Amino acid sequence: MKKNIYMIISLILIATFASILFACSNGGDYAYDRSSDMPNVESTDTAKADGLIDDVNTRKIIYNATVSIKSKDPVESAKALKAMLANDEWVSSSSEYDGRATYVLRIKTSRLSAFLAAMSDLGEVTSCEQTSKDVSVDYYDNTARKTTLENERTRLNELLSTASEMSDILLIDKRLSEIETELGIINRTINNYDSLVEYSTVTVNLYAETQYVDYKETFGERLADAYAEGWEFAKDLIIFLLAALPFLAVIAGIVVLIIYLKKRADRRKSSRQNAETKPDTIGHDDSPNNENNDQ
Repeated sequence: MKKNIYMIISLILIATFASILFACSNGGDYAYDRSSDMPNVESTDTAKADGLIDDVNTRKIIYNATVSIKSKDPVESAKALKAMLANDEWVSSSSEYDGRATYVLRIKTSRLSAFLAAMSDLGEVTSCEQTSKDVSVDYYDNTARKTTLENERTRLNELLSTASEMSDILLIDKRLSEIETELGIINRTINNYDSLVEYSTVTVNLYAETQYVDYKETFGERLADAYAEGWEFAKDLIIFLLAALPFLAVIAGIVVLIIYLKKRADRRKSSRQNAETKPDTIGHDDSPNNENNDQ
């Protein structure tokens, strides 16, 4: 009986010692498991993002506007347009051609309505189109993802400071590099959204008024126009004839060949007819000399 008790106690001690050794061995393993080590930050941040999207004051909206203006003096209107820009606003791009000009402006969204209302001071506003794009969902999704990655990076750096196995260090370092790359992309996306939301894009098309004048040509001008039109027609005709010359030569050759063959056939036909009529004239000679000889 005592032997059985000693055996049971021994087995319990061995099992306890083995469990202690197993726990210690797991405690020294720094292999990173994101699903167990990381808190559920993403779900919390997503909930915050949903609340921000529901708040109209925190929505991220990008505004764009296109304005067409008819001006008596587009050059002066362009100068006045640039003078309307605030110190923190700028011309993103511009193009000028043949009495028309197009300017792409970046205007503070907070004063976009006032800026568009002032367009009538530059001339007659013939069209004004304004569009908007709500990027709140994408913006706050990126923001939540950024927070999650930053928290993960902090946790990984803590693990890296205590890791001793080279395989664990390499694994953690690899994941840190992936996080830095993804954070760089997310930060660029967020910064781009911030710029587009804070500054609206306004495209302004300036063009000159068309003036109609009742103008009558003089006789000399009409004569010059007629001469110019006639000369242009003659040049076109010469070009056409030069281009068609090879085809005309072929056609002329075919016509000449047809005429030659027809004449040749006519001559042969005439010769055959003459040959058929000659024997009749030789056998019947009704001349007076023949009559006297018979007498």
